[in-house]
Amino acid sequence: MKDKHVSIPMTILSLAIGVIVIFPIIWLVLSSFKPSGELFTYPLHMFPSTPTTEHYKSVLDGGFMGYVKNSLFLAVVGTLITLLISAMCGYALAIYRFEIKYVNLVFGVFLLGTLIPGETLTVPQFSVISAMGLYNNI
Repeated sequence: MKDKHVSIPMTILSLAIGVIVIFPIIWLVLSSFKPSGELFTYPLHMFPSTPTTEHYKSVLDGGFMGYVKNSLFLAVVGTLITLLISAMCGYALAIYRFEIKYVNLVFGVFLLGTLIPGETLTVPQFSVISAMGLYNNI
């Protein structure tokens, strides 16, 4: 049985941290229903005085679903291509593991490549996409 003297303060601390983490999300959702003029009025209010969905309508009318479709397409196609290439590489590395002595070195290089954060590739990828004329072009 756990010590109740430790359990109660830890529960209170966990609840306090949970409220601190959840509060900005609640504020964001409630603010999304406020009219534009009410967003920056002083004093700030948690709940909107007159809830509205004008912001959601403007986002949906502005072509948001086109962006969602493009992102979903790129995510699915990118995942399938990565899965296909990774499966072929894994198969080749498994088959030739004992026949070629430097297969473990190649595998290690592949693993080192996964340690590079994706954020470091953002600028070069953006440069290539811009040079190809594909940026901001739906």
